[in-house]
Amino acid sequence: MLDNNILSVKTNQKKSICKILRGVTWMNLPIYNDNECILAAEELSKHVNGKEAFSLQMPNVGLGITVTGNLSNKNYRQSYYKDCLFDSTLCNSIGFSGSKFINTIFRKCSLENANLHSCDFKNVSFVGDKDSQFKIVSAGFHKSTFTDCTFQNLYIFSCGFTDVVFYNTVFENCTIRLCSLENAQFQNCYFVNTNMSTLNLEYTEFNDINATKTIFPFITVPSAYGLLQQLSSLSNDNVIYTAANEAHEISIPEYLSLLNDFERFYYKKKKYYALANIYISQGRIKESYKAIEAGILSTIKIKDFRILRHFCKLVYLSDIFTVHQRRNLYENISRWVSNESLTLPEYHNYQLFAGSMREMLLNGDYHKPTLHFYLKTNIEPDEAHKHVVFLTIVDQVLASCEVPLSSIELRHNSAFVDFLTVVCNDLTQFSQVLIMVYGSLAGVKLFASGIKKIIDTTQSIVSNHDQHNINKLEQKKLELEIDAMKYDQEYKKKMAEIEYQKSIAELEKLNLEIENMDRQSDNYKKILLENGIEISVRHTSKNLKMAPLQEMVQYNQ
Repeated sequence: MLDNNILSVKTNQKKSICKILRGVTWMNLPIYNDNECILAAEELSKHVNGKEAFSLQMPNVGLGITVTGNLSNKNYRQSYYKDCLFDSTLCNSIGFSGSKFINTIFRKCSLENANLHSCDFKNVSFVGDKDSQFKIVSAGFHKSTFTDCTFQNLYIFSCGFTDVVFYNTVFENCTIRLCSLENAQFQNCYFVNTNMSTLNLEYTEFNDINATKTIFPFITVPSAYGLLQQLSSLSNDNVIYTAANEAHEISIPEYLSLLNDFERFYYKKKKYYALANIYISQGRIKESYKAIEAGILSTIKIKDFRILRHFCKLVYLSDIFTVHQRRNLYENISRWVSNESLTLPEYHNYQLFAGSMREMLLNGDYHKPTLHFYLKTNIEPDEAHKHVVFLTIVDQVLASCEVPLSSIELRHNSAFVDFLTVVCNDLTQFSQVLIMVYGSLAGVKLFASGIKKIIDTTQSIVSNHDQHNINKLEQKKLELEIDAMKYDQEYKKKMAEIEYQKSIAELEKLNLEIENMDRQSDNYKKILLENGIEISVRHTSKNLKMAPLQEMVQYNQ
């Protein structure tokens, strides 16, 4: 058993991590001695029953340790664990929120009422007994992330997974019941012998999942984004729960044959999200757009702006609607909301989701690399001529890169007065935009030289073996019957590597264009300087699955 006083490791690594966790002490903050801080904590503790609420101990750091015994009702918020084992540990009502777990195992640990909100789990395994499912009951994992994790031999009951992201995570021999999964994402996840028969999957996202011997719920499959679309491609040993027979299961083809009945039912009940999802799965774009439009209007009428956001996310994730259609939906939302008499609390609720809805409908494309530039200029609000020159140069830069979608916002009262969002078709165009924006607006040649370096160092790597590798992988897939999903995972990773190499090969073509792009950007920068316009640039990116340079993801001039 480890408590607050002995949950520590005397290593240089631990000391360095603690230093990071303590944070910085500069920026001219007042300085207090240890005795002053201790007295303050003691005074505050008089007013609460849980004395640990005002503990001055730094967050726990566990490195390569085994944790056993009873840690219930303890506060371990914002802790750090790596290469650890929690073995049959009682963690009931424990406070783990904001913690990070890496290469760690939770073996038969009781987590009843445990607070694991906003945690980061990387290569973490939650495991129970081989012969019987170990119970995880009433644990809260809201807003946490799971990467390369495993849930094995578990009965997961009444747990909270709202706004959780599961990436490359395996659920094996698990039963999941009465858990909240709204706005949760399953990306490249694997379900083996998993029972989700009565689980509510409304507004849950499924992308690139694999499943075998898994039971899906009858009612809420149409209300989960992406699941209905993927059902037909899953193996034949998966079933849907039913009350229509003694076996309590029907095949996926049998379930899909009922979609016409689902369609009519949801139409009559005015359940437009599920109705739109059915239309999307069938490629009926026109009907799905009308259903989404009807759903948006109905949610505004009842002032349910949380569900309104889900409709916008459905549009964003589907990637089947035109820019005009998405803009039209956004304009309709603005108009319909303005026609409603909102109370102050209702307007507050709308504002909570307004920003993300605008981003998804106007500036977002789920499947394409997207750049967000923050352009700080010396242009004053009354300098109209400079604004015209600035916007003209930006338009010319984007036109030279032939980007499919972009938008710009002017915020005169902000330090960063100009916000530029650019959606690109692929990594090559993504690189072009970076070269032109930084070269033209800020005179920075970082990305042009960086891409040249990539090309020089990868020419020997990019070869004609792509098709050979694909053929080998395809042959391997045909030969595999046992442990199919693990091999499928390997297949996907290797295919991603091949796509990466193809992206690099495309970048080679840029080599011939970089010189010309440099000349263009120099001309644009000259025009800006002649007009007395100075610009600093920084950017962030999203939807970029592979980035050869870290600077491509985020860079601050």
